[in-house]
Amino acid sequence: MWTLIKNNSVYFILYTLVGILISTIHWFDIGQNKGLTSIFKLLIWTLLPVFFAILQNEENEKKNNGYLLLKAIPITDKDIIYSKFFLSAITVIFMTLYNLLISFFIIKNTEFYKTIYPLVILWGLCCLIYSANIYIGKLKNVSIENPKYVILMIALVAFFLFFYDQITEQLNYVFNIFISFINTGFWVLLIPIGIFIYIKQIKKAIIIKENNIII
Repeated sequence: MWTLIKNNSVYFILYTLVGILISTIHWFDIGQNKGLTSIFKLLIWTLLPVFFAILQNEENEKKNNGYLLLKAIPITDKDIIYSKFFLSAITVIFMTLYNLLISFFIIKNTEFYKTIYPLVILWGLCCLIYSANIYIGKLKNVSIENPKYVILMIALVAFFLFFYDQITEQLNYVFNIFISFINTGFWVLLIPIGIFIYIKQIKKAIIIKENNIII
């Protein structure tokens, strides 16, 4: 399994470095402006390294008949699934921890940080579940290289990055609701729920891979 992880880690490392660079620039900007809604611009860079790394690796698997070659060597379907989910999980966890750490040092306003770190953590959980769904879609022969899928992803990113100023008021309304929820402390309950969903997705992926069925 560790050989698979090593062979598939290049793009995860590459895109993570790009994500760290851009996230750092955004955090310094946020540290000066203290704008809560601008966090959305930043958090997208937690998702993109995972998305593009998976996209690139799966494209290479398809081009080089990687899955057919894996059947010829003594490696279990569980190891294949674990290696892929491990890389995406490590990438998301690393980006989430990095965002938590750098925001702690840059943002001096304690109350502002108390609002930010739950959002960073919950977004990380969303990214985990999203990456799991990409792999499950691949196992179900739903091509993540489908141009419509890629165009939709790029369109969503462009919408938030370029039309952000036009939707600030609506985002502020959503954030006010989120802040009220954060203040209750119940957001912590979403962490074990998110982890539980991710583990269930891993088991689901293993079943699909071992039985070659669609669930």
